[in-house]
Amino acid sequence: MCRSADLDRALCYDGSAKTLNWACFSAVREAIGRGSEMARCEEGYLCEVCGQDVEDIAQSDLYLRYVIGLVDPEVLHTARERHIRCNPTLAQFIVDPEFEPVCVTGPFDKRTLDPAYVRQREILVTRGWQRLRELRGKEVSLLDYPLPEVRAAWQVRAL
Repeated sequence: MCRSADLDRALCYDGSAKTLNWACFSAVREAIGRGSEMARCEEGYLCEVCGQDVEDIAQSDLYLRYVIGLVDPEVLHTARERHIRCNPTLAQFIVDPEFEPVCVTGPFDKRTLDPAYVRQREILVTRGWQRLRELRGKEVSLLDYPLPEVRAAWQVRAL
């Protein structure tokens, strides 16, 4: 089970937390979502698409969207989780030798979109995914997860 100190750290979104325990944060979110007993720290979030655990931050669509600025910190703890691959319309923009490419067919297929937009999106989403890989196992403030330009935009917006 999560210790009280882990819960306090995991639930702190006002910038006073200096570290975030991914596993305990996962357990807190899952338990809150179920409205039942506390989840064990080793349990991850459940993907809303496939129902399996999202075991690693580098597999997290929620945190990918957070680090690239599509999810605000204020709603991070209430947003639903899924695997990056379970959101193929976003996953298709990750272009990295360590990530098996995802192909989408239909109106959201990146091959049918404006090439300039696609290139811009590939750069952003790939950098976001690489950032998630950097964060694995590190004790970093949740507010420092996003890419620098995302944090800068939030600071400007807060003024």
